[in-house]
Amino acid sequence: NTLIDRSLASTLPAGSVSALNYANRIFGVVTSVFVVSLVTAVFPKLSRQNANRNVRSIKKTTRASLGMVALLVLPMSAALICFAEPLVRLLFARGAFDDTAVRLTAESLVFYSIGLIFYSFRDVLNNVFYSMQEAKVPTINSVLAVVLNVIMNLALIGPMAHKGLALATSLSSVITVIMLMVSLRRKIGPMGWGSLMVSGIKMLVGTALMALASTRVYNLVAGLRGAGHSPLVPLLAAAVVGVLVYGIVLILLRTREMGELIFGAYNAVTHKKRPEPQR
Repeated sequence: NTLIDRSLASTLPAGSVSALNYANRIFGVVTSVFVVSLVTAVFPKLSRQNANRNVRSIKKTTRASLGMVALLVLPMSAALICFAEPLVRLLFARGAFDDTAVRLTAESLVFYSIGLIFYSFRDVLNNVFYSMQEAKVPTINSVLAVVLNVIMNLALIGPMAHKGLALATSLSSVITVIMLMVSLRRKIGPMGWGSLMVSGIKMLVGTALMALASTRVYNLVAGLRGAGHSPLVPLLAAAVVGVLVYGIVLILLRTREMGELIFGAYNAVTHKKRPEPQR
């Protein structure tokens, strides 16, 4: 998909290819640091459960993994969308990377970030199939993702230019994740997505309030510092407030995944093991 995006972007005005590349760098940090790490840690557990033919545990682990990914990725997606321009300016704006380059890259990042949660879900679901030694479904799904990306690239590049290429990648992720979920249900039966949906709604509420609070703090701090200053301090202030608001809201809403995260962090610090649930 990245190669196709770059190839089509080469037909657009100068700077479009670089904008997509730099946006992909930022986008890739979230997936490589958080999503890949979580998926890598969960894969052995899924493999053991599959070896024991424990379908109920596979379903539970899959839901828990998707929930934890959503807990981390949803606020990051919102942050990348809300603060795309100052973030790109902070990371890259120097030398030949002028205001036009900042704008093009920030626009690409926004549309890539729309599909970040689905891109992350796809990694989790692919590994569920791999743990069951079922490579056919992820392979077919990946091929379809590329085909869909090409079709939507061609449809969106005209009216949206580089933004259309980024949006096409996000939309193809949405469709392929839905197909993976349908395939998984056919493979092992109903997944019980209800509890995950409830947590997802709570996370969306927390994400919306986080975005509202953090953008106001950013604008306040940036206004106090005046034009021409680095966006580092306003971004740090917005990040601190955003994390606090997101965490407090999810705790107040009693979001299961937030409880799991806090409990796991506490155990990691105190070196305690979580007691096994009674059967």
